Amino acid sequence: MRPEVRALTSGSLVGVENAEGAFIDGHYFASFLAATATIEQILREQLPDSSDYYYFSTIVTEAEEQDLLGSEAAARFSDLHELRNAHVHYRGEKGPSDPAESMLERSTGANERPKRIVKEDAELALQCLYEVLEIAKKDIPDGALPGEK
Repeated sequence: MRPEVRALTSGSLVGVENAEGAFIDGHYFASFLAATATIEQILREQLPDSSDYYYFSTIVTEAEEQDLLGSEAAARFSDLHELRNAHVHYRGEKGPSDPAESMLERSTGANERPKRIVKEDAELALQCLYEVLEIAKKDIPDGALPGEK
């Protein structure tokens, strides 16, 4: 059974604004980080006892078990989490999660630029962010949000 949807906090809404603004300004890495952090915050807000879930992977699993996320969405969010870890956690010069190595491994040719890959990752993060926002506002009546008529 799906848990009751909880109200979004102003911190979550500021996170959305930061992720979008950074993307528009071409700061794709900042957009990616803001989007992934906001996704985690929104999922935590929607789950009862979310402080019990330390890892993002646990949050995604719990959200799927509580019918907040379907299995396909949970898989996308897990993939996004792996990308986030590859970007933010240094694992040594030749570690599998070194951000530069990760980007180069995903390059398709000599002209592929890491900035393009970070942009693609930011686009995926924003898509997932919008998806989790839709989940969070699913039970809010039409017209109840600012800017809606």
